[in-house]
This record gives sequence, C-alpha cells and structure tokens, in this order.
Amino acid sequence: MNAQGKGARSNSPYLKLINRREHLYFKIQETYILHGDMTIGRINKNNISFNDPFLSTNHARLVLHNDKYLLEDADSTNGTTVNGEKISNEGIYLKDGDKIHVGQVDFLFVDSIDWSENHVKAE
Repeated sequence: MNAQGKGARSNSPYLKLINRREHLYFKIQETYILHGDMTIGRINKNNISFNDPFLSTNHARLVLHNDKYLLEDADSTNGTTVNGEKISNEGIYLKDGDKIHVGQVDFLFVDSIDWSENHVKAE
C-alpha cells in the first residue's frame, strides 16, 4: 500500500486535493491514502511529497493516535493551517471535512472511504 492510493483498504482516511492540478506547476496526486504515521514535505523521504517551493523540506506530520489523525506542523517556514487557522507543532486532531493548507496546496481530510455498492473503487 502507498500514499498515492493504490492498494487502499476500505475505510482508510485520505487527503483529497482541492486545488486544480493544472493550476499547479509541480506534480501532485489527487488523493493520498493515509496509513499509520506519515510526513508531508518537499523531499522524497516524506510519505507525501511534492516539489512546492512554499513547502518546507519536512513540513508537517500526521500522527495516528487512537484511530484519529493528529496533524502537527514540523516548524515549517510558511506554517500549516486547518480550516484557516494556523496550527502549532502540538497539532490538532482532524475531523472529516477539515481543510488543510500546506505550501500552495489545499487538501480535504476525508475520514473514511465508503465502498458501498453505490461507489466504484478506482484502480
């Protein structure tokens, strides 16, 4: 399983890109499936990485704690916001529908995927 969405389990939380990819001048995925603790940053050693010049090398952390994700800023230069509010390195627990802003990118946090018969899983 990887952060780009291949091999995702049902009910896996994920980040959904809100920006239109064609308006960004760097490569980025539409969705990032979350699994365990993950990092966001500009370099490839992060679980979620894209070459946004406004994104720090190690920008933020997603920490899985009691089946909830805590988003922490990793002392990034430009900060991390959730629903328009700047967060600290102590973090904030994410709720379904929260809007996350890092660098020039906006994500929607989706708590789980509903694979009911009305949905088709993309491969």
